[in-house]
Amino acid sequence: MIDMAAAAASLYGPAEESAPAPDTAMPAPAVTPTSTPLAPEGGTNIEVEEVDQAEEAEEAEEAQGNELEVLDRDLEPGEMALEVPEDVFARREARSFDAQETFADAIDDAAIVETVVAAGMPAEAGELIAYETREILADLGLTKTEGREFVEAFGRGVHEVQTTDREVLADRLVVQMNREFGRNATAALVAARELVARDERVAQVLAQTGAGDSPEVVMQLARAAWRSRSFQRR
Repeated sequence: MIDMAAAAASLYGPAEESAPAPDTAMPAPAVTPTSTPLAPEGGTNIEVEEVDQAEEAEEAEEAQGNELEVLDRDLEPGEMALEVPEDVFARREARSFDAQETFADAIDDAAIVETVVAAGMPAEAGELIAYETREILADLGLTKTEGREFVEAFGRGVHEVQTTDREVLADRLVVQMNREFGRNATAALVAARELVARDERVAQVLAQTGAGDSPEVVMQLARAAWRSRSFQRR
């Protein structure tokens, strides 16, 4: 029998195909303040490869003005490295819709720019973050409505993990996963981990902000991941 605790443990290592979990109540995942249900292996301290800024700037100019900023350090809470991994970019090229148009109302550009400027960064960085966040909402397979709800849930989740015991959040997640996914609860949780792992930047932001421990955030990711998996198996 594979319980939810085992599923959570699998999120820190290579994802494996899991047997269906029973409908009955299961133990809560093992969650600690320094590791989240959606965190990659090793917790939140992810090393970001150092990049020659001058060389990167030259390459960006050659790439038709693509000047996405590259951070050569670990992310700070609330930041997002804007360098797009090649495999992520390839999937975006295959899209049949415009993420910027679809998720135009999901992101408050002015609020992001204001936050970035207050942190001592240029306003242009905030504009890039807003742009890239819309792209990531599309990467996660969210609908227009889900994208807006996810952004709102993320904000609530960051606050929630600062005011609520992690074990309480983990117990709540188990109940919600079992209620919505039943025997597929474990597999859906693993699917959410796989979805997040497709873009290391997303995994790192969820881990460092703590939003990856929020039941509401995890549930939204699990729904999107499970829907995608079900579609692919048709």
